[in-house]
Amino acid sequence: MSDAADTAGALVAAAAAQLGRTEFDEITYKALGAEVGVSERTVYRHFPTRAHLLIRVAQTVESRLFAPSAFTTWEGLYGAVAARFAAFDAHPAEAFILARSASLSPVHTASPAGQSHSFFAGAVGALVDESAPGLNPRDRRRTASALCYFASAQFWVRVRVGFDLDAEAAMRHFRAAAHQVLRAVPEGTWPHPAYDGVVS
Repeated sequence: MSDAADTAGALVAAAAAQLGRTEFDEITYKALGAEVGVSERTVYRHFPTRAHLLIRVAQTVESRLFAPSAFTTWEGLYGAVAARFAAFDAHPAEAFILARSASLSPVHTASPAGQSHSFFAGAVGALVDESAPGLNPRDRRRTASALCYFASAQFWVRVRVGFDLDAEAAMRHFRAAAHQVLRAVPEGTWPHPAYDGVVS
């Protein structure tokens, strides 16, 4: 690993560590540089905008606190989402950072720390493919994307802030939303036994 990568990683780790004590917007490049032992200019060299830093911090936080567990069944998906929502409840400041970063356009190539979301999306896509092999590719992507949104930090923030719901209540909303998403799948493309298991 290069010195530049070591410095960037140290800056991200320092910013992530501050999240429990202060809001992201209050973390200054000058203070961050001083904590790591580099100049403010060096911090800007690694993270030209705060969006760059926010996305990297979110990737680190996600891999450290919110990485989803593996699943291959619908009940496994529900278990993974329930665990993720519980982790969001336990670390709300970090969950808000995750949700906020998801609303930004990508500003660089994702690092290995940002792979947990693509892992989750891939697992959801594989589950939809296996359960509804007759579904056309566009509807498969649409169904998987909708399920991923309802399992996201963005959705958790919406129900937490808008309705003051905890993880358990958010999970009930996820199940209801998943039910509606899967009911929208064109009739005849979803095997009846699998469909019953998903939406019952």
